[in-house]
Amino acid sequence: MPGLLRAASESSQAWKDAEILYKAGDFAAASADFLKIAADEKSVSAALCHNIGNCEYRLDRKGAASIWYRRAVALEPFHPEARQNLRFLHTTGGYLVFNRWIWGIDDKRTVGDDPGILYRYTLFLSSLAKKTQWQALRTLSLWVLAVLVVWIVWLAPRPGRRWPLVVLLCLVSTTLSVTLLGLLGKTLNKTPQSQLLVSTAKDAMLRSAPAEAAGSVIGLPEGSELFPLRVEGNWTYCQVPAGAGLDGSRGWIRTPSDDDKARTAEPLWPWSRELID
Repeated sequence: MPGLLRAASESSQAWKDAEILYKAGDFAAASADFLKIAADEKSVSAALCHNIGNCEYRLDRKGAASIWYRRAVALEPFHPEARQNLRFLHTTGGYLVFNRWIWGIDDKRTVGDDPGILYRYTLFLSSLAKKTQWQALRTLSLWVLAVLVVWIVWLAPRPGRRWPLVVLLCLVSTTLSVTLLGLLGKTLNKTPQSQLLVSTAKDAMLRSAPAEAAGSVIGLPEGSELFPLRVEGNWTYCQVPAGAGLDGSRGWIRTPSDDDKARTAEPLWPWSRELID
């Protein structure tokens, strides 16, 4: 695993203390210090999530490590170290994931049947920016497009000056089309990151009823994704990705409670959805 990363704005004493503990091999204490920083949503960064993921991996908690690497990539879609670590964990652990190219893992394990490459490309395109950013780019493109149309049609520039405006009009139209596809991808995405759960226990089971004594539906490799459908107490009814001999099975799994030993799944994104959606 790549070593610790530092965000450009991170120079606090808490960050420095966590770095010292990590380099000394005290990964549990380093993780605790990094988690204190992450408790403040405004301090969350891709570098911070990556470092916590490293600590969790050193503590042999690969499910938790995969969550933090996913969070790093959610904040920075092309974060090289976090993407590299996710690929490694996926290759060695074989956890189940929903098909989102943002994470660089295209194993075609989708909620249902794979609707085709155009749909997957649309989801990939939508993942490159937040919804508010796509909306801002759409508005800007519409305004520029309107100005160019007025300029060309009503102001009637001289023939020698018309072709640059036409070229610019084509470029703006292409940009507008891309923004509309990006927004369409946000709408079509059936498994938004902010709603997913991830299994964290090595022996996690999807059960047929919300009880420890209930029969098992399937075993979940550590780090597998789950899409929640409804909640009853400390249990959540979920769907798992299709593929690898599975058909998108559904069942119950224990979710966060005060009893850490009974906890087998964690929310992928515990902070505000606006940070990544």
